[in-house]
Amino acid sequence: MIKDTTKFINSCISCQLLKTPIGKKPGLLQPIPIESGKPLQRLTFDYLGPLPPSHGKKYLILAACSGTKMAFAKVVANATGAETINFLMDIVTSYGVPK
Repeated sequence: MIKDTTKFINSCISCQLLKTPIGKKPGLLQPIPIESGKPLQRLTFDYLGPLPPSHGKKYLILAACSGTKMAFAKVVANATGAETINFLMDIVTSYGVPK
C-alpha cells in the first residue's frame, strides 16, 4: 500500500507541483558592507577560463569595485598571481591609489 501510494504521488504532476519543498528555504543575497563607501576601496577579482585561445590569450580576469559596482576586465595568457598584480597595477595607474 505504501509503495503504491508513493508511486502514485511521484507520478502525479499536480502532486509534484503542489508539494511543500523540503529543506532550508533559500535566503536573500546579503551585500558585503562597505566600510568607507569610497570608490576603489575594495576590489574583488576573479578569472574566467580557460576559453578558446585568441592571440595566445585564453583567460579573462575580472575586477569589480564593491562600492560602485564598476567592473574592469582584461584578457591574459595565464591565470597567475603575476597577471593579477599587473592587472591591479593597470587599474591603479588609470584611476589612482585608493585611500
